[in-house]
Amino acid sequence: MKINCIIFGLTGLDTSPIVRSIKSHPDFNNVIWFGVFEGNDINICEVYKYNTDYDYSLSLPEAYLNTMQEALGDFLISSSRRSEAQFNSKEYILNFNSNYEYFHQFARYCYFIYKLITENDINLIIIDTFPHTSIDILLHQAANYFNIKTLFLYQANIPNRFFYFSELKNKKPDFSLYYCDEARPIKHEESDYKINEPKQPFYMVDYSHLFYDEKKFFEDIQSVYRLEKAKGIFFRAKSKLKLLMQKADFLLNRFMPRLYSKLYKKLLEKLVKNLSADQTIKKPVTSVKLFAKYLTKNFYDLPKAEAATSALLKSIKYRTYIETLNAISHKEVDMQVPYVYFPLNFQPELTTECLGGFYKDIISAIEKIRVLIPKDWSIYVKEHWPQFEFARDPVFFKRLQSIPNLVMIDRYFSSLDLIKSSQFVATVNGTVGWEALHLGKNAVTFGTIYYQGLPGAFLYSPDLKLEDILQFKIDKATLEHSINKLINRMEYGVVSADLSAFVENFDALENAKLVRDFIRNFFYKSVKENHHQENLIYEA
Repeated sequence: MKINCIIFGLTGLDTSPIVRSIKSHPDFNNVIWFGVFEGNDINICEVYKYNTDYDYSLSLPEAYLNTMQEALGDFLISSSRRSEAQFNSKEYILNFNSNYEYFHQFARYCYFIYKLITENDINLIIIDTFPHTSIDILLHQAANYFNIKTLFLYQANIPNRFFYFSELKNKKPDFSLYYCDEARPIKHEESDYKINEPKQPFYMVDYSHLFYDEKKFFEDIQSVYRLEKAKGIFFRAKSKLKLLMQKADFLLNRFMPRLYSKLYKKLLEKLVKNLSADQTIKKPVTSVKLFAKYLTKNFYDLPKAEAATSALLKSIKYRTYIETLNAISHKEVDMQVPYVYFPLNFQPELTTECLGGFYKDIISAIEKIRVLIPKDWSIYVKEHWPQFEFARDPVFFKRLQSIPNLVMIDRYFSSLDLIKSSQFVATVNGTVGWEALHLGKNAVTFGTIYYQGLPGAFLYSPDLKLEDILQFKIDKATLEHSINKLINRMEYGVVSADLSAFVENFDALENAKLVRDFIRNFFYKSVKENHHQENLIYEA
């Protein structure tokens, strides 16, 4: 039997060789890759955009549509991150578009996925991490309808090891499998992981590109205004060449969009270099006037008008968010009072939208902690570094402030210091729980996560008692043994390109063969087990 598979993801520089290795192996026949690099069959960035390329003449079975409909809620939540506006040659994520437009995407994907699966005889669907970005949610749902084997590949911050799952329970992976000898027997004995004080995670870097403040908006409006004005000057000065320039403009825009955007912008920027000094905008009020002029000029050019107003609205929403956050955040923190440290997850993201379950509503988890601990204890809450206005509307902050004895801490305050002085740490399922265990502090989690079975990790339930948490003391040697045992149950390889840098002498081609062979063996082992089960049923 040949393997016909759809691969969603593995798009990094160091993980895309995995797909190329799969495509070249004789045991794989039809391989459809949703990716971004050379060799992809479906460009992920493009397929997120709506177009009418699907065959709606297909007669989709009612049972199929009913199955897909079950995933509509999760699809709509995940699709909100695809709401974007392009302004000044940049793309910005919005958070105020209507969900109704995603119904059209949903309908299109239902046809699109059905056709992909049936025409290519798909018998395996591989998803990088877990379904949380809209299309992958529907791929997984379609796999349930067609009874297609699924393989989810997930990498945590453990170098050169990854987790795999063949099914999801309540839309979440079951990490308890990795604490069970029967489900995930120990395969290796060489892991020698040592407990050290955690360092700042690699992803905690400068995320200011996500923050669309008024300064960026003013810069953008200045830029588009200048370029359009220069463009007008240029065409007036070169009226005899206007027709030729329009044709060149069309050809470049049609066939060489990237080259066009770079070269044409440089050309126009050169033209405005010698404009009078009054073109230099320094005061916000001047930029607002420019915005009014730009909007008036392009009032009937609806795409331009919409992009400009969307950018303005985004900057206003960011300003509302950051001013609200700063107003309630404390830069000075009393580390002597008893408190539980609860840092917020970034949203929208895999950890909350998929692994968080009900607690994708983070505040519900904080409310549970408030009930669990004494009234005179504080809850120190800290915003995630990269978070912007998305998922942080005014109601979010009103709910936070309504929780008694909750203190909002400045987002740039040291997380490690807050862990060390806490009674314990609480999180939906963030890295902070892993860090807490390494610092000898217990962690209460609400969602599913890879470290949930380690000593000192407590999965929240209504039966959880405060004394059980406080009385448990983490033994370093026991924790090291448990982590090594966990690692020895995992698979070798890198399936997240961000984590290849942590592997000494990483070889992308060798890694590709390693992961490819794992996928191949997983498939044929699953087929063999299915045949065995069918024979048992037949004999019975």
